[in-house]
Parts: sequence; C-alpha cells; structure tokens
Amino acid sequence: MAIYQMIIIFLMFAAAVIGGCSQTTAGRDHDIIQNTPCWFKPAADWPRVECAILKVPEDYTDRQSRKIDLPFIVFKAFEPRINTLPLVIAGGGGPGYPLGIAADDMRDTENSVWTNWYHATVAAGRDLILVDNRGVGSATPRLDCIEIENAAMDLLERKLERDQLRGFIRQAYTRCKRRLLDQDIDLSHYHVINAAKDLEQLRVALTLPQLNVYGGSYGSRLALVYEKLYPNSVRALLLDGIFPQSIKTYEHEPRRNYEAVMRIINRCNRDKRCRRLYGADLETRLADYLEQLDAEALKIRALNPIDDQLVDVKVTPQMFFDALYMALYDGDLINHIPRYLHAIIGGNEDYLVELISEYYIAEASVNSTDEGAYASYACYDEIPFVDFDSARSELAKYPLQHYSNELVFDHIEIMCEVWDVPAANEEFRQPYPIDTPLLIYAGELDPVTPVELARPVIDNARKWWGAVWPDVSHSVMSYSECSDITAALFLADPESDPFRHPCASTAKSIIFETIDGADTRPHF
Repeated sequence: MAIYQMIIIFLMFAAAVIGGCSQTTAGRDHDIIQNTPCWFKPAADWPRVECAILKVPEDYTDRQSRKIDLPFIVFKAFEPRINTLPLVIAGGGGPGYPLGIAADDMRDTENSVWTNWYHATVAAGRDLILVDNRGVGSATPRLDCIEIENAAMDLLERKLERDQLRGFIRQAYTRCKRRLLDQDIDLSHYHVINAAKDLEQLRVALTLPQLNVYGGSYGSRLALVYEKLYPNSVRALLLDGIFPQSIKTYEHEPRRNYEAVMRIINRCNRDKRCRRLYGADLETRLADYLEQLDAEALKIRALNPIDDQLVDVKVTPQMFFDALYMALYDGDLINHIPRYLHAIIGGNEDYLVELISEYYIAEASVNSTDEGAYASYACYDEIPFVDFDSARSELAKYPLQHYSNELVFDHIEIMCEVWDVPAANEEFRQPYPIDTPLLIYAGELDPVTPVELARPVIDNARKWWGAVWPDVSHSVMSYSECSDITAALFLADPESDPFRHPCASTAKSIIFETIDGADTRPHF
C-alpha cells in the first residue's frame, strides 16, 4: 500500500551471487530466532513455508531493554539453487502499513502474500522472507491506535470547525499515546534506523553473508537506510515506488496530489472516446462539485465494512477528494476514474456511495495503517524537516488540494507535538553514494511515489536499472507479472540489464532533463 495511506485517517478528522546455498535455515542463532509453528494453514499450491520469531532489543543502546518480537515467514524455493541468497521484503509501506502476515490477515490464504515475487524467488531457486517492521502489523508490541480510528468513525456525520478539529486530533493522539506508555513502550525507539538494525539482526541470526532486499513505498526508504548502514550486507536492492529520505515530501504534496488526479483527467482528454463519453471539462466540473460540497455537505448512507451496516455520512469536499485520491492507488479501478467522476458529478449516488465506502471508510477502518507506528516513524525522519510555510503556500497554486492538504498539515503538526519523539539528525536527510546495484520501478500513474522521487537516488548510484510501467499505479509488482520476471533477471545478475526480456518492451526508461542546472520532472 501507499506511503500516505494514513492520509485517510488524517482526513476523516475532516474528512553477485555469494556463497551458501539455501542458507535461510542453516545455522540459526536460536538466542535471537525462535522457531514456531506457522499461525496459518498454507494453501495446497504454496511453496513449503517456515515460520519463526526474530527477537530484537527495543533499545539498541541497552541490550537488556524489553524485547520486540518480529514474526517472519520463509517461503522456500521449489528447487533451491546453490549460491542463491534470499530476497527479504523490508516491511510494508506507510510508514506503519503492515505486510498482511499477522494472524488475522492470514485467515484467508487464498489471497497469497507471496505471489508478487514468484518468478524472482521461489520459482528461481531463491527463498523469500517476509517480515513486518517493528511496531507494525504482526510485530509485538504493535503501535496501533484504535482511539484514532474510533474518533474518525465518530466524525462521519459531523463537520467540525478548524479549531474544534485540531482539539479533536490532539485528544485522540493523547489517548493513544497514554495507553501505549502504560504498556511501558518507549515510542522513541520505533524508527527507520532501528528497523534497519532489525534487518541486520535477521541476516546475522540466519548466518547469511548478504541479503537481497525489496523495498516498496516507505519500505524503499528502509531498504536504502539499511544499505547505507550495512553496505557489505546487501547484494542487490529492488525499489518499487521509491521514497528516499532526502526528498521534500509535504512541500511538494499539493502539486503531486493535483498532478495525480490530472494524469487521469488528461489521459481522458487525449482519448477521443473518453472525451466524448465524459466530456473535456472534468477538471472544471470537479472543482465546481467540490465547491458545492463545501457549501453544503451531501448526506448519504454508506457501508461500514466493520459490521456490514449502513451508516449516515456527510460527504464533505475533504472526504470526497481523499476518497478519489485513494482510488488512484487501485490499479484495477484507476482507468475507470473518469466514468466515476462523470457519474457522481451528474448525481449518481450509487457511484458516490461505492467510492466513499470502499476508498474512505474501508481504508480507515479495515485497511488502516498502524497510526502509532506512523507517528513514531514519520516524526523521526520526515515531519520535523517540513517547511510548513512553504507547504501551505503551495495550496494557492493547486486549489483542488486546499480541501485536503491544509488539514493534513494541521494533523501532522499536532501529531508530532503530542508524540514528542526525537528527530533524526540533519545528516540522515542527505543523499549519499550507493554502491549496491539498484533496480527501480515506478508506476506511470502512481499518485504518491511518482518517478521524479527517484532522482536523488539515481544521481548517487554506481549501477542502476529503472523503468516506468505504463498504466500502473502504486506498487508495480502487485500489478505486473513482467516486473516480477525482470526482477528475477536482476537478482540473477544485478550488474546486467534486466529489461532484456521481451515482456519489458513496453516499459519506459527513466529519463530526466535539466534546464539551466535545475532538475525538472522526468519525461518519457
């Protein structure tokens, strides 16, 4: 999922090959790793699986501190190959979004959590390891904030003024923090540096000379930080929806959010049939529709997926825009967005109810980020470095974003004031040389990690391969089998072009242009 899937919670308040063969289970350090029965029943067509728990200190400066449990799953290669190292999935996105390997998420094993990397791992003789980040998903402790989720659901029928909303946000985070502190959790140790140290503990405990590491969305930041801290421990990095530590996220978010919507609208405008069916003025009509909702919220009844009951909802412009934005993550829906907009603006309530139920309420209540983990990670490596004056000034340039981003800025400021954890040092934010070979994927329609974010990494990489995948949104490997095939070629030989496979003929090379020494966004 996306780096800022957490945005829905915000807005519900307002709305190479190196020795060893199949070494994953050889010589485990049982002081750090505890073998355990799997907490799920694998489906009949799955590879063989092994489950264990990695035990790491909460505070790496005090080895006697409480232990964090990080359950992990090893999907064993169908036919293990000599001199083949595993691929480790460096947690989910977010930060704070789980991989879906917790017991509750693994009840239905028909929806596999491993098949995105099939060709690159188990079919290629390579083991696959999935492990959540500390504080997230299957980890114990888990920094989830039911107080924030409940507060968000309580506000579905209400529209608070800005000052009231700010107080409401503060109260919700304060209640969650108090509960976590009562469990003797030290929130200051749940951040990307320690998550990278956890990966190194996993490598050492499995007695592996190196790891191949996949990072998707926020996981790409963790993968890069791991490579920076332990360059000799990483054989290859596969980055899908890149989110480096050196970018200015929130200062550019109004533009990026606007461009994410306009990519879809402009595609429709360029297509004769789409333009004929849905009109060439979708942007204008969308702006007018948001103004109407701002003047008077629209009352509907939408499905609450927690109990499958209908709930009364006041659709504000914030709610509508953010449901629309979250729909852009859905690779199966994204090309139908013009039809949805045309129908909803024209008064079709069925389409509106579906959009709000699936991409607003469900995202907050069912597919929710672990909000406490988001706060700990983001208040360490991102939000303390935001120039909020600059970020808010951007709203005037992209008026559609006024309804959502302004409230996001309020939310994250208050969140970090309440959470009050130390920030990373300035050096952390700087680009750095990367010697490890990189494979970089970007989705052409990605709303949150567009290809432009790859620039500081590419500029500092010794060897990289990269492509933009047409018609794909966030998380290329979730929607493109070809990306799995090219990943297999990359992992087989990280120094050779993986896009030699015929299936990659439609992928677009990553190209940046420079004007007067200033970087611009990529062109294809």
